Amino acid sequence: MNSPKVLYVCSEVYPLLKTGGLADVSAGLPPALTSAGAEVRLLLPAFPAVVAGVVPEGPALMVPASGHADLPAGLGPQPDTVQGPAPWLQPGRMRENGQPVWLLHAPGLYGRGGNPYVDRSGQPWPDRAEQFAWLGWAAALLGTGLDPAWQPDVVHGHDWHAGLTFAYLHQLRCAGVRAPGSVFTIHNLAYQGVFPASVRPRLGLPDALFHIQGLEFHGQVSFMKAGLQYSDAITTVSPTYAREITTPEQGCGLDGVLRERQAVLHGILNGVDDAVWNPAADARVHPGFDAEHLQGKALAKARLQETMGLQPAPDALLFSVVSRLTEQKGLHLLPHVVDDLVQRGGQLVVLGAGDSAIEQALAGWRCTSVTTRPWPTGSLPVPT
Repeated sequence: MNSPKVLYVCSEVYPLLKTGGLADVSAGLPPALTSAGAEVRLLLPAFPAVVAGVVPEGPALMVPASGHADLPAGLGPQPDTVQGPAPWLQPGRMRENGQPVWLLHAPGLYGRGGNPYVDRSGQPWPDRAEQFAWLGWAAALLGTGLDPAWQPDVVHGHDWHAGLTFAYLHQLRCAGVRAPGSVFTIHNLAYQGVFPASVRPRLGLPDALFHIQGLEFHGQVSFMKAGLQYSDAITTVSPTYAREITTPEQGCGLDGVLRERQAVLHGILNGVDDAVWNPAADARVHPGFDAEHLQGKALAKARLQETMGLQPAPDALLFSVVSRLTEQKGLHLLPHVVDDLVQRGGQLVVLGAGDSAIEQALAGWRCTSVTTRPWPTGSLPVPT
């Protein structure tokens, strides 16, 4: 039996580019699938940090835009949504681990500095819809045979950035094109990729998709809803989250859709890669430690206290938070308990960025260390 081929579609992967847990899953799941016998290739936008971490291999493939003779009329992004020649796919391998990848190059959309999702002022890039429509379009075309030498059995897309993959695949299937099975994974339902209906002509989203059982969301286009409606299966990061998002409290306005598709909704608990998160083997934790040898942990705690300007108190309970500073994470509650925590002898270190009100509230505490220093190479502590 041939190995099943999986096209893994995402916007980031550790260690090349990371804004949150999506990058960690994208780093860990493809190798795990490979070890289970699958043949996995990643499809990533050609952001500068990603390009720098990939060794090109083989000739590029052009990605035809809407209007190409071999495509259904009006389907797919328009040629003028890029600034120059048609987008192309460059095959290669990640320098870090040899993972096969496709890099999607689209002139004017990806090759710029800063965060892939927001500009230096924290505002979303104005062409986000075009950025990730092209990602979904390239995924759909790869899924239906753009590369005749490698056609996937399954297309696995992640979060709203990959959502249009499934709408495009649906329309290609309706036009008689052989399409693979599809899986859509929700990492964070709160970020949905919602855009005005006026983007539809530019993205090649026909009327057949724009209705309440499709990708229409309160008169707008929702990339997230496209993934929910048109994928064959839906997964999310835990069984608990799979239940929560079918409720009005946690469903972010899409709980009705998820209840309708509950038969194909599966919660699979995110794991921890102990080859990466292992203080006994991590060269950055010196000396290492484990449950039976805790001296190294005490030394690491002392180094952290010194670095952050805290009192060198071996017995103090030191709380460390590494997170996006958003209400969704519950971080708006933290400033209200800092005073009590410190008065009881505790210490607090926060690493992150996000809601300016939360940042300012935390930074105002004399006995609290708050840092938004640059994260490791390729990492960006800004929400998607």
